[in-house]
Amino acid sequence: MVVLKEGYIYELRNYEDKTLSQTIKFISKKKSDDVNTYSVVTDDGTTTEEVVTMLIHRIKYLNKLKPSSFNKLAIKYLNETLSALTMRKQSKIETYAEARDSDQRLH
Repeated sequence: MVVLKEGYIYELRNYEDKTLSQTIKFISKKKSDDVNTYSVVTDDGTTTEEVVTMLIHRIKYLNKLKPSSFNKLAIKYLNETLSALTMRKQSKIETYAEARDSDQRLH
């Protein structure tokens, strides 16, 4: 793995032909100037949740081909990871809404 832009763009080497790679690009956001909007996308890409969901799907598929207790464990922890990321997102939304509502009451 090569980090092209910390936290946002990664280059993943292919398994067989190491001269080839695939780029994963994550969404980039900034705080919005609009009080009704939490953030705006500055550079489109995928999300961490989407990548974790893909990994869950892949390991479930591999587990159908050759069942393994390690696959089941990986799926369990990836599902917990996805749950934590979803809770983090919801918390950000709720925190923003509370701050926005509080700020609007002051004006």
